[in-house]
Amino acid sequence: MVSRKEAAAAFTAAAKALDVRGKELGDLCFALSKLSGEELEVFPIDGDNEAIVEFMRSVKASAAGLGMGSAAGAALIQPTHMPFVRIFTMFASVVRSLSGDADAAAGLGVGSAPRDVVLERLEKLEETLGEKIREENLQLEEKLKLELGEKIREENLQLEKLKLKLGEELGEIQEEIRDQSQFVRVLMQGDITATSSKDSTPYRENAFRYYGYSASPKTVKCMVTGKDMPAASIKAGHIFRQGWNRGYLPLLGVTSVHDPRNIILVRTEVETAFDRFEVAIIPQNEGYQGSALGWRGEIVSLWLAKGPYSALEKLSDPLIMQIYVLKKSLLDNPREKYIGTGDAAKLDTLQWEDVHKKYLHVAGDNLPARRLLAFHAHHAVKYAVSAGWQEPGEVIVSQAGWASPGYDRDLMRKLAAAGCCWSSITNITSMTLALAAHHRSQHCCCFDGLLLQKGEL
Repeated sequence: MVSRKEAAAAFTAAAKALDVRGKELGDLCFALSKLSGEELEVFPIDGDNEAIVEFMRSVKASAAGLGMGSAAGAALIQPTHMPFVRIFTMFASVVRSLSGDADAAAGLGVGSAPRDVVLERLEKLEETLGEKIREENLQLEEKLKLELGEKIREENLQLEKLKLKLGEELGEIQEEIRDQSQFVRVLMQGDITATSSKDSTPYRENAFRYYGYSASPKTVKCMVTGKDMPAASIKAGHIFRQGWNRGYLPLLGVTSVHDPRNIILVRTEVETAFDRFEVAIIPQNEGYQGSALGWRGEIVSLWLAKGPYSALEKLSDPLIMQIYVLKKSLLDNPREKYIGTGDAAKLDTLQWEDVHKKYLHVAGDNLPARRLLAFHAHHAVKYAVSAGWQEPGEVIVSQAGWASPGYDRDLMRKLAAAGCCWSSITNITSMTLALAAHHRSQHCCCFDGLLLQKGEL
């Protein structure tokens, strides 16, 4: 498409060559200033002078039919309209090139004034137009400032709401921290000993129903061996023993020692071994592979190698319950290796090594309370070390057992993705404590005096 400047230059040259003068020249210049995009597309820029002038005469005739010579048409190019800037610039260019032509000046409405008068009027028009443009720019600037200010206020309001929400969520995490701190003290100070438990009908029936059976089933699956057995051969064993200090129960997620979540359904021999701390059930995350570092060590290693987000993803692995035979003679001694009688004729030849490091078998959708299992496992491992069955650190109770069921993993991911400076955190419990420290101090890496020492859990 031909530009207006090119069209003006071509027409000026053609008008001079064909000696176009007077009012006609002024009318044609005006028509030139009003060329539409479609007309510029067909402007005969490569044509001869006659073609260019004739083209402009036809455009002028069309414009006259639309009333462009009337007052209404003239109003379209008042300085209040932005297109006037381009029109005026082109007028000025043409008039300056033809300013020595009095007839052309008359056609543009300036009478037969000499060149200086024409230029003076053009300068005044330029000055007036420039002032108008400045005023409009100032008005536009003020409008943009107002709109921007309103947008900033809205964004600040949203930030305040987000801040309040995060404050509430961090407050909940602080509550969890206090809860877990109490839990740690229970683990460290509790006087827990191996005991035996007694079965009773009411909580036994409740446990059957909780794990997906009727109140009086014929057969029940042993959670440790995975074998279906007559219900009479199954014990409803307590994880947290009836003789222990029940004041600890609320910290472990239950209020009654007979809560079905505190019950495991196992054959008599398994229940006896469980009560004696010879066997433990340790909650693990599914991704845990039992490395020498333990589950916590795996998380720390993953944190250091790939960053906090990867470690937090590991934390959200599905929970599993892993069986550990802590008394090694049950695995090594031929006289102790059978769970039952070892009678092949009765098909009772299952051995302790068959269940060691295997997973808990549950008939329905419900599981025992993981904090209760972790609590039992912690003291079972402690007892096994004192009895000489295990070396210190040989079996580690996974951190997965301590986490609160309501713990907000999504918030942890958000904070990790936000780039908080947590690279110095050395154990998993510290992640939660770090959040509270961050909330109180308003900056990261302010965890002095808050980190739990290794080996506390």
